[in-house]
Amino acid sequence: MCEKDGVMKKILFCALVSAALAFVSVSCKSAKVSLEEYSPVAIMTVYSNRGVSWYSETAPSESSENVEDGILTGLVNRAFDKDNPEVTLAQERIDFASALFSEKLRSACLEVIDPTSVKDCPAYKKAGKNFVDYLNSTLPAAGYDAMTSRSVSLNKKVSKETGAQCLLYVKFRFQKEKVKKGVHTVGVAARTSLTVYGTDAKGHSIVNKTYSGTSSGYAEYNGSSWDRDFVCGAFAEATEIAVNKFIADYTGNVDGGSAKGQVLEPAHLSVPSAKSGAGQESAAEDDVSVERDASGATGEVSKDSGAEANAKNAENETNAENAAGTNGSAQNASEQKSGTLSEAQAAALAEKIATAKRLLQNGFSVEDTAKYSGLSVEQVQVIQLGL
Repeated sequence: MCEKDGVMKKILFCALVSAALAFVSVSCKSAKVSLEEYSPVAIMTVYSNRGVSWYSETAPSESSENVEDGILTGLVNRAFDKDNPEVTLAQERIDFASALFSEKLRSACLEVIDPTSVKDCPAYKKAGKNFVDYLNSTLPAAGYDAMTSRSVSLNKKVSKETGAQCLLYVKFRFQKEKVKKGVHTVGVAARTSLTVYGTDAKGHSIVNKTYSGTSSGYAEYNGSSWDRDFVCGAFAEATEIAVNKFIADYTGNVDGGSAKGQVLEPAHLSVPSAKSGAGQESAAEDDVSVERDASGATGEVSKDSGAEANAKNAENETNAENAAGTNGSAQNASEQKSGTLSEAQAAALAEKIATAKRLLQNGFSVEDTAKYSGLSVEQVQVIQLGL
């Protein structure tokens, strides 16, 4: 009996060891994915948000991102008569990012299939577009449609018909990031996030990661105004930083080549130089901190330490409490007029409140905020007290 127990224990131990080795093997394999093994590459889509919203460390949901970008884009168009570079350069911004992404892949010795060939393949045409943008919040790069990662079946068919060993779905998000000196905002920098989802020829996921980059320079922030042209010009640098992180992570090409000075770079999106350097030196001398991703190629967000982290957490908790109180006050004011809100009405009110907050933070007056958000002046005043 004891002998049988000993044999069973040995068998169980061997099974556990085998399972552990298999797990380690699979983990190592997944951690060492190199796109060089999956060439040629087909880029299925490249798209971005239309506007340039404020960056927040609290990651919003996909739906709230779309609501914010779609509503604010329309408001900015009407309010600034389409003279705001954040709006007028939207297409140029995503076209530059798209060209840069493809060029970086080629610089890493990857073959990139012409997007026209992808759109012309039978599987792509038959599938049609499944990306419905009711809020007009997304903007595809030239030559692409805005679309999601679709099904395993479609990815397999497109791979077979185009000869691609890897399909990439690419999304950029362009935002403004506040530069802090203590608790005061002293500048505005450009921030680009890059989300890449990729599958192999069998439709299995091999890439699913988000990277970010923040410009080294920033525009001075005075009250509620800053040089929007400068910030928009800084997106080229922020975008290249984010793309280089992806290239380093999945090709081993740390440098990834430089887009600076190449024909690929539009004049309006040139990387800032003199003003950027001045901002950087000022940040070093005055201990100015930028709320940014500083974790290198991993794409993970680094956190402040010590007293600064505690102060930031306290400030965030206070802002959250104020925001909750503001939402409740505005909703109560609306409910007094119309009674209990339906689910659709509550969602619409939440969108109006979010829009009002963004407009106030962008320097709009109470009256203009009420006009563009659809709330009353009294409701906007309540929201303003909570900011």
